[in-house]
Amino acid sequence: MNMTLFKYRQNADILASRKLPFRPPKEFNDPFEFGAKVDYSEVTRDAFKAYYLKTDLMFMKWCGESRSAVSVESRKSFESNIDEISNTAYDEFMGRNSTDRTCEYFSEMWAVACFSEAQDNILMWSHYANGHKGIVIEFNIEILQIAKFLDLQQVCYGTEKPKVTFLLGERSFSDVFPRIASHKHNDWDYEKEWRIIAHRICLEDKQFYLFDPNAVVSVTFGCRCETPIKDEVCQLLKHPDYSHVRLFQAKPSNTDYKLDIQESPRS
Repeated sequence: MNMTLFKYRQNADILASRKLPFRPPKEFNDPFEFGAKVDYSEVTRDAFKAYYLKTDLMFMKWCGESRSAVSVESRKSFESNIDEISNTAYDEFMGRNSTDRTCEYFSEMWAVACFSEAQDNILMWSHYANGHKGIVIEFNIEILQIAKFLDLQQVCYGTEKPKVTFLLGERSFSDVFPRIASHKHNDWDYEKEWRIIAHRICLEDKQFYLFDPNAVVSVTFGCRCETPIKDEVCQLLKHPDYSHVRLFQAKPSNTDYKLDIQESPRS
């Protein structure tokens, strides 16, 4: 059986555009999101010096900053002043990274789309679906995630931030983002969240992914969903590409603090 997950929305914009929105980390509302305990112990003055000496990119950068032509003479000047150059770079780096700026750093490269295992979570209907006036869209993740650049991660909940080690010159620090993005505080565990993570450069306008309509399994109306949104959804589902999509209605239970979700006929 194919895995499905749910996306809470205030309106039917995703169905209309067929574009799944992604957000960079800095746009999330929880300031504890995407934080990590970054270990900079491997970043020493000697490590900076060795890195600058072995990396042509750093030499080229120095030539640009010092307005020196790339030549044998400029290489000799670079190497003879390497202590001053690398120490200055080290001080600037440690000053920038003395506080946790991982969220800002990762926002330049990555974006995230959020889903839930739950179709009937009362809090999520309240927070993400306009006080139960919106909808929930069920997605077939196997179809949705067909693009190779989309990375699906289940969120783990805890009280400690994940620990990562910063190594000079290695892509490993940016590449650990999916692991960092899959951790949140215990207070959020009711969301039963999953995330699809993507490099922003792979997304349309760095924020949208055009999905196959076959990825949409069902749409559920909130218990306070109003007629204009229902009419818009029903009209969109008349398109042949959405002919397979099932329709549901959420209603408050008469006996318990829960939502009863029942299938509705398509008009």
